[in-house]
Amino acid sequence: MNFEDISKSYLTYLQTHYGSNVAIVFDGYPSDVNGNSAKSAERIRPANLHSSHEIIFNEATCPETSQGQFLANERNMVRFIDLLKKFLQEANVTVKQAVEDADVLIVETAVSVKSQYDNIFVVGEGIDLSVLLTGLSPMKENLFFRKCGKGRTPDVLYSTTSFIYKFSRMILFIHAFSGCDTTSALFGHGITKSCSLLGKKPTPGRKNTTTKARSTLARLPPTVDAIRFHDLRSYLQIQKWLGHEKNPLEWGWVPTRFGLSPCKMERDAAPESLLKIISCNCKKRCKNACGYRKAGLICSSLCTCSLGEACENVSDINLLEDSIEDEDDTPSSINNFIYEDIENLYLQVDEEDKEQQTELEDFRPSPSKRQKL
Repeated sequence: MNFEDISKSYLTYLQTHYGSNVAIVFDGYPSDVNGNSAKSAERIRPANLHSSHEIIFNEATCPETSQGQFLANERNMVRFIDLLKKFLQEANVTVKQAVEDADVLIVETAVSVKSQYDNIFVVGEGIDLSVLLTGLSPMKENLFFRKCGKGRTPDVLYSTTSFIYKFSRMILFIHAFSGCDTTSALFGHGITKSCSLLGKKPTPGRKNTTTKARSTLARLPPTVDAIRFHDLRSYLQIQKWLGHEKNPLEWGWVPTRFGLSPCKMERDAAPESLLKIISCNCKKRCKNACGYRKAGLICSSLCTCSLGEACENVSDINLLEDSIEDEDDTPSSINNFIYEDIENLYLQVDEEDKEQQTELEDFRPSPSKRQKL
């Protein structure tokens, strides 16, 4: 089967399952913004996990690698989308392509034609589409999100009225703050749990906070500025969804040699006296067996691995700093569970908003959560 046959199969699938009144929207991969946007930073993660060679192909070429390996290379993805777009357009299928992420354009396309049809169905796999449908076009009764099932799992249909009205007005904030593609995730709290938490009355929660005997320190950010940077990135993403472009470097992102990377915090995660006594003892490569890595820590210059080429537990920011200056021996990029002056942190939490802050959990960079609502 060559790429022309694959394109024909794609067209046949569309016509069989969705009829002729369909519009296809692709993600965009512009080369001029790579490394300068939060979305490009999110795309680096899967690329690092699955590397692949660039393949020059045309309609008559037969793929010799698996789909996952082929699409792991962004240039292969761009070339295949161009080929598929041309084929679908020749078959009179409406095709659009976003500048970067296609989710907002998908919703805008659906809203623009809602008056022409009795019902509009947005088909996809990510929960982001349901959130954006609700947040950008609330209370539109003829707009639905169809979440594709896998294997024997059937498709699930959601309406933009599925959320309680008060949640529909704040759903963009809930999704960005609890963790989406370009924001950190709150440990153990996804969008479903966040909605459940906001639906509760504050009085029982306040009582539980003051009487609960045990508490988990990992549910708090390591430092105050860690949650501040998370807030900045969440706000940036919300503004992007609303169509207001802002400079990521002013909202919680920093440049590295690999592109943008989230700024976790500016203050050390613990007093210097504690940081000096913790290190990994790996004699070879710091892989999954590394105790530091298991605990969610980033190797520092104090580790026995010495941050050499064999160490795989190094942050992008560390690599950039090492290439610029060698005198920085303080492992300030360690994002761990050792907290700086716990008593002062709790005092700050009480002063700001004890009710909400005690529910916050330590966040780590992770992919968007794919949960059903």
